[in-house]
Amino acid sequence: MEAALQSLSWRVAEMNLKAHILVDLSNVFMGCRRLPDGGYDTQQRLDVERFSQILCHGRRVGTKMVVAPPSVSSVSLPANRHWQAQNFRVVNRGQAPARTLLDVFGRDRPQIMVLCTGDGSYVRTVRELLRLGWRVELRCWRATCNGGCTEFANNPLLRGFFRICYLDDVRQQITFQQLVLEGSSRFGITDMPPSPPQPRVPSPLTVALTAQPATPEQDDCLVCLSAVASCEYLPCRHRVLCTRCAQQLLQDLRDTRGSELGSGQRQRAWMACCILCRMPWTSISPAA
Repeated sequence: MEAALQSLSWRVAEMNLKAHILVDLSNVFMGCRRLPDGGYDTQQRLDVERFSQILCHGRRVGTKMVVAPPSVSSVSLPANRHWQAQNFRVVNRGQAPARTLLDVFGRDRPQIMVLCTGDGSYVRTVRELLRLGWRVELRCWRATCNGGCTEFANNPLLRGFFRICYLDDVRQQITFQQLVLEGSSRFGITDMPPSPPQPRVPSPLTVALTAQPATPEQDDCLVCLSAVASCEYLPCRHRVLCTRCAQQLLQDLRDTRGSELGSGQRQRAWMACCILCRMPWTSISPAA
């Protein structure tokens, strides 16, 4: 009975309030590859069109935004055309940190925030949105859901204002297995231009490997999603970056060095942690 009343409360809210949608690309993409049996499949892909349909179904939709990892080049990747085709605005993490949600929506009258992430860096933002009277719907994978998010769901005072909808329940509808055939495009786009030569960036931490197209036996870079993840963070040893994105990350860190309080410092703090486990890293090196 209680669950039915809560569901009815949300349906009434969805009829009268506008829903703003934000997708944390890294978290959603990473969770997509973690299988229910505990395995990890690098060929798993998100069906962006079906995912968007599920998020928007039965709602009055307002802003639709996808937050990509903090790489300037990632915003214009051909793979992001899928999101743009669904009328999502694609920005990088440096342009839209979690706090920006409050800057953009905090002055509006309370509505519905559909937040597609389980990243713990959004917990404070969720707490503030709830304090302002917003309804927050979290869409995430069980494997990548931060414990702080489940605390909101277990709080009886927040029933009717916060809920978690696990993407695991619709996995078969929103994911597919990418098969890379010889001579075909990884994303089904035949007009993708060839990758330009990768220049060497002079830096103590410059990686000497060249980014190459990923194969089914290799993990993709979690930033660009289109090259081999050939570099790893130390000391956690998570191999999640290609050479180009590792070099861009190091350059971005140098560019934000000495930033005053504000977005520059928040961006630097985000980039200084592994994008997979959020552990601070000391160096980036080619994977063994």
